[in-house]
Amino acid sequence: MTVERTIFIRSPADVAEELSGLHAKAEASLRRASKLPPGDTSEIARFEALSAQIERRALTCAAANPDLAVTVETGLALPGCLLSPGMPVVHDNQIPDVVRGWISEGAVVVVATLPHIAGSTGLVLSTVGPSPPAERWKSSKRKRRDAESERFETQIQRALTGDDLNATINPSAVSNRVLTETLREHVHAGSGAHRKDVPVTYRDGSTADPFPFQVLTLSDAPLPDLPIMRFTLLSIRHVEMDEKVDGAWFRNSRISLNRPAGLTDADAFAISVKQLEQMRSLGSVVVEMYQTGLQPAVMGFYRAVTHALIEHPGSIHVVPMFFAGSGFDKGKPWQTK
Repeated sequence: MTVERTIFIRSPADVAEELSGLHAKAEASLRRASKLPPGDTSEIARFEALSAQIERRALTCAAANPDLAVTVETGLALPGCLLSPGMPVVHDNQIPDVVRGWISEGAVVVVATLPHIAGSTGLVLSTVGPSPPAERWKSSKRKRRDAESERFETQIQRALTGDDLNATINPSAVSNRVLTETLREHVHAGSGAHRKDVPVTYRDGSTADPFPFQVLTLSDAPLPDLPIMRFTLLSIRHVEMDEKVDGAWFRNSRISLNRPAGLTDADAFAISVKQLEQMRSLGSVVVEMYQTGLQPAVMGFYRAVTHALIEHPGSIHVVPMFFAGSGFDKGKPWQTK
C-alpha cells in the first residue's frame, strides 16, 4: 500500500531566483482568477501549471542532492499557500526545525506532496452499502406541461413539508412558464405559512443558493401607474424584440457559458441584485420581462426579485411575458400588496 508524505526542499542558490519568479507569476494568476466570471478557469489552469513547474524543478534538485530535502508525515496545518504543492514556504510553527533554519538563512524552500510513498494505511470497513435506488415518480396527468408542473410541484411540496430532510428542487427540466408560475405560487405566503429556504440542485449535480418560499404576500391587483421598462431576459435570443424593449437584462455571452448550472444561477442572481439596486435608486417601476427558457437565469433573476421585495416591498413590479406562438402572454405580476 502507499501513503502520502509532505516534502520540504531547499532550493540551491542558482535555482532560488528562478523559483521565486515562477511563484510571483503563480500568485498573479490567482489574483486575476478572482476577477474572472464564474466558470472561467483559464487563470486557475495557468496557476496549476506554474505550481507544477515549481514542484518539478524542486524535486529534481532534491533527487540530485538528498540533503536538500526533509520528508514528514502529511496532515500539517500549514496556512495559506503552504497547503498548495509547489509554493514557497514563508514561515510556520509546525514546520521542522531544520526547515526553519533554512528559512532563517534566507533560503527559498518549496513544499511538495508525494502521494505514493510505500507504507501502510489503516483499513476502515464500511457497512453502509450503496444508496437505495431513487423512488419512482409517475404523473397523474396526460399532457406534458401538466405533468411537468405536477412533478415540480411535488418536489416543492416535499421540501416544504419537511418529511424528507434531503429534499431539493430541480429546475433543469422545467419549462420557462411552469417554472416562473410555480415559483410565484410558493413565494406567496398563505395564512399561517412560515418562510422556508429550499435547496436547489440542477441536473448536472451543481447546487445554487436556496430559494425562499412562503415569504411574501403577492397581489394580483392591477398594476400601479408607474414608468414601464421592458427587457428581454437574455440578449441575442430574440433579436426581433430589440425595437420593442429597452434592453436585455443579461448578456448572452456571459450567462450562456459552458459551465455548471449552479454557477450560472449564482452569476444571474448577483447581476440581478446589483441591477435591481440601481433601478430602485430611480424610484418604483414596472418591469415587463420577456423571458427565455434558460432555467438558471430564470431562477437567479426571480430569487433576486424575491429578496428585493422582502427588503423593499413595493419597490418593483415584475410582469413575466411568455412567448406564445405569434405573441406574448402576460403572467401574474410579482408585486406585493
